[in-house]
Amino acid sequence: MIKLQYIQELFNDKVGLPDITLRVPGRANIIGEHIDYCSGKVLPFAIEQSMYFVAKRRDDGLVNVDALDVSEQTKIVLGEQKELSGWSNYFYQVIRVIEQKHKIAGLDIYFNSDIPIGAGVSSSSAICVGAITIFNGVFNLGISNEEIINIALQAEHGMGIRGGIMDQYTMIHSKENQALLLDCEIGSHSYIDMTDNPYKWILLNTNIKHNLSNTPYNKRRSQAEEALRLINEIEESNHTFKTINDSDLDLLNDWPLLRNRVRHVHFEMKRVDKAVEYIQSKEYHKLGNILNQSHHSLSNYYDVSCPELNYICDQLGEDNQVIGARMMGGGFGGSVIALVLDNFDSQKIESEYALKFKIKLGVIGVSPSRGVKVIL
Repeated sequence: MIKLQYIQELFNDKVGLPDITLRVPGRANIIGEHIDYCSGKVLPFAIEQSMYFVAKRRDDGLVNVDALDVSEQTKIVLGEQKELSGWSNYFYQVIRVIEQKHKIAGLDIYFNSDIPIGAGVSSSSAICVGAITIFNGVFNLGISNEEIINIALQAEHGMGIRGGIMDQYTMIHSKENQALLLDCEIGSHSYIDMTDNPYKWILLNTNIKHNLSNTPYNKRRSQAEEALRLINEIEESNHTFKTINDSDLDLLNDWPLLRNRVRHVHFEMKRVDKAVEYIQSKEYHKLGNILNQSHHSLSNYYDVSCPELNYICDQLGEDNQVIGARMMGGGFGGSVIALVLDNFDSQKIESEYALKFKIKLGVIGVSPSRGVKVIL
């Protein structure tokens, strides 16, 4: 909580006592990648690493935001149509959506984070969820949790990222020691208990920074949707991604790229169900195999991996201290999630990665944590 203490003390000295203080967690995902926008089930959890916000109301129409970790500031004038760049634009997009239905005034906001930026653990969604929660709390807007998720999703779409609800939903609804089995089609969830897991989860951050709006992320979604459209056209059916079967993939043999895209979506949905089964039956080595299969599919069929991610997964696959590993997040950089023995030593892969790519490999432990918490 060092980050929180620092931000509180600085805000008290520079601005005054805040009206609201909150913590928004990052997100890890066990299985179910590029599935939320296909209305499938996913299995994420909130992590302890978090973004911290403090804010105080102003009486004018100015929103001043200080990002303490990067020593950057932005000023947003309420009602002004002026898109910004970088992290500032997430705040702008949130304000743009909120102002369509609610009357708000200015704010002073400080925030900092121990969520690795650009690591595929959804620091961008944490900004959006945090900003909405601030406006909701300070101005008593009466926005429900479901509306927070929807506003955050609209804001990220405004950034050019056609993602789904997994990240925002996970940040709102997560509980300690529980994974979240989220059905993205109907927006409902159940909890999968993780307290008896004898192994530990780690994230290996490639430190290949990515902005999903500047990657082929949206193109992959469009390709998957086009594949489904073709299946329905050929069969004269009305399938969703959930209802297609193995033989439907053969209808796309003349479109091998589209077949690969929908192949990943189809079998990744099945892997989510298997992962839940193996967690509940304590068959963790089978869970590890599911993680490895997921990475193979993401790399070879959905084509969202990169050399650094593949190298990490290949090296971990030869380590008998590793149960399973796969790339996590939107791809094209970011992190690998791995299930490892409690005594796993990352020094070997860290040194080999630095030698090969001339980049430092970041390794952190993660565990299922609670969702958004308004501290004050």
